[in-house]
This record gives sequence, C-alpha cells and structure tokens, in this order.
Amino acid sequence: MRAGRSDQAVAAAGQTCQSYPPVSPRSGVRVEVLIGIVDAIARMWAADKVPAKEGGDRLNALLPQLLRACQVDAETFMRAFEAAGGE
Repeated sequence: MRAGRSDQAVAAAGQTCQSYPPVSPRSGVRVEVLIGIVDAIARMWAADKVPAKEGGDRLNALLPQLLRACQVDAETFMRAFEAAGGE
C-alpha cells in the first residue's frame, strides 16, 4: 500500500469481508469482495506509477494477509481471480 498502509488495508479488508457470509458452495461473495480489493490496490499502484514487477511483488507479499483477513483460501481465490480475468 502507500507508505506503510498495508496493516490498515488488511484490517479494512477483514472488516469488509466479515460483513458477508463465510465462503461456501452457496456463497462466494467474500471472494468477489477480495478480488475487488486486490484490483483496487493494483489500480492504485498503477496510478502511483509503481513498476508492474514491483507492484506484483508487493501484491504477492500482501495477498496472504488479505486472504487470512477475509478467511478465503488461496486456491479458491486464485480460481475466481483467474476466471475474472486476473493474471
């Protein structure tokens, strides 16, 4: 995130995700919310002119914390992210 805001982003993601039912075969809204959060972070970094490789490295470092905060497993997230057109 911007200069040391990772903890705040993770906390905000967790609060947002807790507003929705846990991930289950009947509900994937937390996964969708998390995809939106990841997309917003990537767009923010792009707007801040963060080089793509650096942004990818930052996101890879931040993603496990976001997954834990939203109680989403990595495999479920990656399947949905790829299906949504992520890389």
